Amino acid sequence: MKISDLRFAPLGFLLGICELGRVGGRWIRSKQRYPQVRFGRGAIADDKCVFEEGVVIQEQVRLSNATIGAHSYVSERSILWNCKIGRYCSIGPEVRIGLGIHPTRNVISTYPGFYSTRHDVPISFHTRQGEPEHKMVSVGHDVWIGARVVVLDNVTIGDGVIIGAGSVVTRDIPPYAVAVGAPARVTRVRFSESEIGILESVAWWNRDIEFCRANAPYFNDPGQFFAKVADDELLSARGKR
Repeated sequence: MKISDLRFAPLGFLLGICELGRVGGRWIRSKQRYPQVRFGRGAIADDKCVFEEGVVIQEQVRLSNATIGAHSYVSERSILWNCKIGRYCSIGPEVRIGLGIHPTRNVISTYPGFYSTRHDVPISFHTRQGEPEHKMVSVGHDVWIGARVVVLDNVTIGDGVIIGAGSVVTRDIPPYAVAVGAPARVTRVRFSESEIGILESVAWWNRDIEFCRANAPYFNDPGQFFAKVADDELLSARGKR
């Protein structure tokens, strides 16, 4: 197709080309702004994001005001706003985190035109700043969040948590818990209280790569891992960041 032929193209086709160009430009700017991050095609991060080393952002991800810890990854088509993600976290595809607060109590209408200062609502009757529309989400280190999980604003997810696919997280989840469902509820805890205390003390996610590489076999054998801690071999090991 020649450029001159575009004048005969359907409007939807032309708008699609414009949208592709707009998203592609934002993707390129994201890669330029954060060269230490590996971005998949079409992934976008605004200028309020912060990334540590070794982060991977897969295709079509949208990030706004998000802090992502070292060696964490976010899978395709996820949207993360107003959140802090720890190190070594695994975020599944089509996850939604921190997309906003919608008042449902002590209001006549839930229509955002009555409470929001946003400019993208069709009509607004709001004249003063009301309640905050976003509150930060905090996700600890070594957290696994399954596909299509939704995490509401102002939630804290502890270290080592597993969130099952399709869950809706409406409240805080304690460290090393497994939570599933809508709303998400804790179904079990991965380790005993004393073992969780040990893991928090070791804080392996704050150690350097060489520490993790040298002790990798123990990560697949909790018995040996805790035995090494009991012998003070892991707690005294060097390698903190």
